[in-house]
Parts: sequence; C-alpha cells; structure tokens
Amino acid sequence: MDNQQVITSSIIGGSVAALLTAIPFLNFINCFCCIGIIFGGAAGLFYYDRSIQYQDIISPAIAITLVIGSGLAGSFIALFIEWFIYLNFGHWEIDFLKNLLENLEEIPPMMEDMIADLEAEMTEGFLWGSILLQNLIIMPLFCLFGALITRAVLNRNRPVQMS
Repeated sequence: MDNQQVITSSIIGGSVAALLTAIPFLNFINCFCCIGIIFGGAAGLFYYDRSIQYQDIISPAIAITLVIGSGLAGSFIALFIEWFIYLNFGHWEIDFLKNLLENLEEIPPMMEDMIADLEAEMTEGFLWGSILLQNLIIMPLFCLFGALITRAVLNRNRPVQMS
C-alpha cells in the first residue's frame, strides 16, 4: 500500500463528498440516502484503483483506510465550503423558505412558528462545532458504503492471488 496514493485518493473522495454535501441545491442529491456522500467514497476508491493500475485486488483494510481518510477530509472541506457560503450569503436557507412561503395563499400556523424558531437559532452565527460533528459522523459512515460497493464491483473479475 502506497501512502501517497492513499492520501491523494482520500482527499479526492473527500472533496467529491464535500462538494455534493455543502453546495446549495446540489446537496439535494443527498436526499436519496446520502448518495452524494456514497459517491465520494466510491470516487476515492475508484481513483485509488486507477492509480495502482489494476495491480492487485483491493483489500478491506485499504478500503477502510480510504474511507476514514475520505470522511475526515470531506468533513473539513465541507465545513470550509459551508463557512464560505455563510460569509457570502448568510443563512440563505431561511430566506429561501420565506420566499417560498410568501407565494402561498395561506400559511399554516405551524410553519410560522417553525420559521420563527429557525430565525432565533440562526442569529447565533455559524455553528462550527455542530456542523463539524455532524460531518464527522455522517461522512465516514456513508463513504464506507460507497467504498465497499465499489470494492466489490472492482474486485469482481480479478483473480485472487494466493501467497
């Protein structure tokens, strides 16, 4: 296992997962069972497989190492992207929701209370800790699914080498 290949693959996988998680409206892809994060784990393992030029089957240890690296890299990259978006646009989600509700003829009272609660929480600023904690839990978990599925697909037609 080449450490440089693993680090590069982890950063690429984490970057894909972070971009598909943190960019507004592109992050809606994660509504489908966190498929964007799964794709990030798959991209990291796929890149690793291409960088070793199909030399060997990919062991579970390599896949899990890539997943941990991809999850950690993706968590911090996503935090940076979300912070950058917050600096430039503020809490755009609340404004977007308000604009949607303005077009309704009648707003349910529950929605008005929910928006008021969201606005009260959002005045606290950018919540570094909670965003990072959420990313550190979710990203490695779903990157694992993507990496293991990709490992099974890539190793399907390769002969097992007995030592």
